[in-house]
Amino acid sequence: MIKHLAMLLALFVLIAVYGCGDGDTSVDYLTLVIQPGETGKDTTIEDDVGPSDHNYGHVNWLMLVEGESGYIGPVKSNVLIQWDLSEVPANTVVVDARMWLFVKFAGISYHGDENVEDAVGDVVYLLVTDDWEEDTVTWDDRPSVDEGSIVVCGKPPAGINWGRRWWSADVTGFVRAWHDGVVPNYGLCLRLDGTDLGDLGYYNAEFASSEAVLEPGGDPKANCIWPKLVITYTVG
Repeated sequence: MIKHLAMLLALFVLIAVYGCGDGDTSVDYLTLVIQPGETGKDTTIEDDVGPSDHNYGHVNWLMLVEGESGYIGPVKSNVLIQWDLSEVPANTVVVDARMWLFVKFAGISYHGDENVEDAVGDVVYLLVTDDWEEDTVTWDDRPSVDEGSIVVCGKPPAGINWGRRWWSADVTGFVRAWHDGVVPNYGLCLRLDGTDLGDLGYYNAEFASSEAVLEPGGDPKANCIWPKLVITYTVG
């Protein structure tokens, strides 16, 4: 008798957790790819030994750079990127979101050290907390970021094997917060943290921007190398 009661209790728990039949408990998972072209909002801001007031909003690349090249002196850069989330329906729940950037080139130069890759830090991304304009923003007037929101992605793409490949990062928490109205959507800031290449070390990763030209041949949509945000959300 006790054994049968225990089995019935277990069945009731399963029904309560997972539902019984389709009914009102069914959930639809939908995927949305946001990949604007020239209307996309992304740019590089760069600080180097010379002026830091250059704007790169019109170029076809996004650049993560840090170190000293030996001929232009010390340099570092951040990437700013923002997606319009108005395509995500209201009253839905963001389950997953990934940022995808197309790596056009990634390389390291260093003189006198074979373990140069160990000296390259992590890619991190943070919430941008101020509005910014793609065609005017520079390092000197860069928007502020929330240092408490930092997320470490790990080692950046590097070496010849990383050319012409996609690189991605999980940005679910940020996209969910934007969609739910917890924080305003001013986009993300990507940068390198912990890089120590010495006096003559130089790391450079070049990604395709929203101004990048489509790869030649084939299906234009399949060959699109613009930055994209892939969002999975639930309805029902």
